[in-house]
Amino acid sequence: EEGGFPEDAEYSNLGEGSRQGGARPYRPYIKHRPMSTANFKGDYASFKIFKQEFKQIYEVPGMSNIDLAMRLFSQLEGEPKGHVKDLYQYNLDADCYDNMWDILDTLYGGPEVENSAVISQIYLQRSMASTKAVDVTSFYDFLTGQMAFWSKEDPDSLTSPKNGIYTMIKLKMSESVEKKYNRALSKKAKPDCLKSLYEWVKELHKDGVGCHKKTETRKLAYEF
Repeated sequence: EEGGFPEDAEYSNLGEGSRQGGARPYRPYIKHRPMSTANFKGDYASFKIFKQEFKQIYEVPGMSNIDLAMRLFSQLEGEPKGHVKDLYQYNLDADCYDNMWDILDTLYGGPEVENSAVISQIYLQRSMASTKAVDVTSFYDFLTGQMAFWSKEDPDSLTSPKNGIYTMIKLKMSESVEKKYNRALSKKAKPDCLKSLYEWVKELHKDGVGCHKKTETRKLAYEF
């Protein structure tokens, strides 16, 4: 199975490795008792029990965050696994484990999601591949809707860096766009949060619209 582990109670601690899944140094097996709860498939009622037991069993000395992320991914099925798949596949680093829990907590840790349609929009939204006008406009419209919803549903999520929604939205930016965004945050000493991302994309959109209007004005003058 993708990202899976042996089904017995032993699990080799693979240690730190590259995002591309490069070779990791061998270390002795760490023994864990099997979880009494089944793999998590998205049942809201069982999420808290699953989370508590997982942390009790696996968050032990010798388990790195990458080890924990791999183990957690292996014990998710169906929709929950799909929600963290991109994060796991493309950002398997020391922060991945905590970010996976941020996403799962957001989706399954509170009341049953009345916001499922808004969350679905995140998965349907095409990636912001560049800072060209066509990509910026699409992403700006998408973020405007997200900001309007979360400002009413969960205002704290707009300014919190450790937030599952923000983590999922950031995965919709290409690596090159994310680097530009991070440079902008550093330059302006802005916090890393959904509100800052929205303000940055809004600024890009405003600049793009301005350039478009100037271009159209020049075209009309030339045609006249």
